[in-house]
Amino acid sequence: MERKAAKKSEYQTDDNDEVIGANGKGGKENLLNWNEKDVRDFLLKHGLIAMVPLCDGITGEELYNLYVMCKTNAALMYRSLKFELLHGHHRILPISTFLRFVSRMRVICDDGLPSNGKNEKKTRKIHSSNDE
Repeated sequence: MERKAAKKSEYQTDDNDEVIGANGKGGKENLLNWNEKDVRDFLLKHGLIAMVPLCDGITGEELYNLYVMCKTNAALMYRSLKFELLHGHHRILPISTFLRFVSRMRVICDDGLPSNGKNEKKTRKIHSSNDE
């Protein structure tokens, strides 16, 4: 039996695609100037359709604040957003969508660096071995 390939939404991107805003420009400074339509377009472009009702009516600055909250306490924010989406919009927020949101926002806001400090530890280790 043949397996049909899942049709990719026109808004979804592959992991290797560059993460940019809806208006074609990336970076935190640009994000802070997004309007409500830019936020919606960004979410759709990156396959974050489940996040659209949660971000309805917010600007880029507010989206950035949401990302900071998610980065600061991911588990609590996932539960909060999942609850709001379920009870306010009768939809489910898959963990994969939440993680993709955080990942895409990290690329824009933090130059794609992981927030767990792994790169920093690796850099320290390299520098300490060079000092010997």
